[in-house]
Amino acid sequence: MGRVWREDRVLAQLGGGHLQQGLVRSAAARESGLGYEEFDARLQHLLALMPFLTNRLPRLAPKLVAALVADPPTIAARLVELKRLLPAADVAAIAGGRPSLLVPPEWERLPAGVAALQARYSEEEVARLAAAEPLLLADDVEAVLAELQRLLPGQRPVEALLRQPSLASSVSRLSHLSLWLAGGGDAAAVLLTNPSLVYSVQRGTGALGPGAEFL
Repeated sequence: MGRVWREDRVLAQLGGGHLQQGLVRSAAARESGLGYEEFDARLQHLLALMPFLTNRLPRLAPKLVAALVADPPTIAARLVELKRLLPAADVAAIAGGRPSLLVPPEWERLPAGVAALQARYSEEEVARLAAAEPLLLADDVEAVLAELQRLLPGQRPVEALLRQPSLASSVSRLSHLSLWLAGGGDAAAVLLTNPSLVYSVQRGTGALGPGAEFL
């Protein structure tokens, strides 16, 4: 009986502007296996801990919401641990930008990610990178830097990533990207100033014109 929930009950409480949020909550409630009252109580507890998630909720995967809602006290402890690991960082920006860091498997990779960044950057730089691109805390930092070295010949990858942390996401999505420009164009400069080009490559190299290839 405790596992019964009512989708119409969830949606009835929400206005039209919050329909997507209601749908996500309904799907997350199903995913969690909790009854509606228990799920909603835990969700409210979670949002009290992480109010910055409220506006992001409609865009989160129901499975992730269910994982976060499963144990709010554990999430609270992990937020404290995150602040201990990164005392100079904006924890709200990190957790709000990538809430999946607070649940397995990313949570288990986080200490190693912090250590890898600390081996390359100052405390202030690590804090800035983590807040701007939380993916770096769960990714293989050395692999990201190696791929940037390959993609951006002539650039210093450590400095390039510090200037533009979003390059980490580009590398993560397209780890085997090789961008070539006809006529001797500067691929490094183009990728640094317009990393959105990688999405064109995902759709097909024709979007980039002659000289681009996806390996």
